[in-house]
Amino acid sequence: MNDQFEVLTNVIFKHSYFPDAKFNGLSVKAKDSCLHMMANQGLLFKTTKDGFQVLFNTYFAGRERSREDVLKSPFPLLFHLQLMIPAFYNYTEIAPYDVAQSVFYFSNISPDPEVTLSPGMLHHEEHVSNKDVYPADRFIRESFSKPFGLLNLWVNNEMEKMYAVSFAAKATFWRYSFVSDFYRELSNPAVIDIKDRDTFEGPDELMLPDGRTALSFTSKNKINLSRSFSDPFQFVENYTSKMENYKVVIRALPVPDINTISKVGSLSKDQTRRDFSEIFIY
Repeated sequence: MNDQFEVLTNVIFKHSYFPDAKFNGLSVKAKDSCLHMMANQGLLFKTTKDGFQVLFNTYFAGRERSREDVLKSPFPLLFHLQLMIPAFYNYTEIAPYDVAQSVFYFSNISPDPEVTLSPGMLHHEEHVSNKDVYPADRFIRESFSKPFGLLNLWVNNEMEKMYAVSFAAKATFWRYSFVSDFYRELSNPAVIDIKDRDTFEGPDELMLPDGRTALSFTSKNKINLSRSFSDPFQFVENYTSKMENYKVVIRALPVPDINTISKVGSLSKDQTRRDFSEIFIY
């Protein structure tokens, strides 16, 4: 009888930074012991563009079987996750942690006995957080390079057909700094949000590392970073609070470059620390 495979479970990786929320920045590897276990159980590991699947052979050991039959006897499947995008931390909402000594751990059974995971989730909260970061030596006792993360799937009668690992985009204060004398000579300049017509704070003077000063405008609230920003901000002059007869100087201001780390100090006007995304206009 020809082999016929059906889906035991799917795992997808998501990230709100991307317009379609699909994240293909993780490479998934099954350990040799995991591959051996799957072979013994008539399972097949298959990677997808944004995750992977575990399939089961519907005819195994001389008989037909259903998905429910496979789930009757519990056993774990351990996968290693490697990060393929170096800029990941620049746009991901994760608090600083010791990357060299820590590892993300995802599972359909929480390693903390008192925590119950939400259906379809492999982490503690709606998005991956520092609650999913553990000391690497808690899970890794073998001599190999430390992975970005471990994903432990328990095949049991509570296994769902779909799981997600979902990352959230970082939110920062956006600061536009205009360096050219042309911009500094404009009358009543402003940066406005064309969606709700709110304005950025400013203008303020910002000292650059080379000794020049720039005219800066800072968002009043944090803005989520996104690869595609559908409602750009505008730079205008002759701006008044009545929003009448102003002149558009730059119709669509650029969004922050997540590959660039600013060398300008990240202090707000009141000298408190803030997470800034710097955008320089020359």
